[in-house]
Amino acid sequence: MVRCGVCGSRMTGSRTKQGHAYACSVEGQDHRLTIAGRQTDDLLTLLVEQRLAHVDLSGEPAAPQEWDGEARLRAIPRQIKELMAAFGGGVLSGAIVFPQVQALEAEQAALERDRPRAATRPSVASAYAFPTLDPRPAPRGRRLPRRGGGRRPGRAPRGRRTG
Repeated sequence: MVRCGVCGSRMTGSRTKQGHAYACSVEGQDHRLTIAGRQTDDLLTLLVEQRLAHVDLSGEPAAPQEWDGEARLRAIPRQIKELMAAFGGGVLSGAIVFPQVQALEAEQAALERDRPRAATRPSVASAYAFPTLDPRPAPRGRRLPRRGGGRRPGRAPRGRRTG
């Protein structure tokens, strides 16, 4: 999406005699910004191609680095389960087990609070995430859809009055 350099609003495409252009879409502003579409498209294509040139799309995805507290966070439920099994089997008393379980649950809550946000979201940075991505340049001569080619629902055709 192309943004206006003056107000930051979205720029919309329109057909011109030379092909197409992008214009600022905000009505009532004290400016009117229009940029040539073909040159803008060529520049954006070049920027994307340069970015893709530095990305390895052929190899295995890189394993995300594990957060230091992740192993401890996985171990705590196991420890709680072992303590409760020992209590259930009569090996340990409730006076020993329940304070330990409480301390482990507090530690678990603190670790989950301190866990980095990146560790909770999957990382998307490989060709496996985008199997249809073709790193080759797009063919030239793309055509914009014809303006008014498809009717919008609920609208009468131009030139006709309804009702």
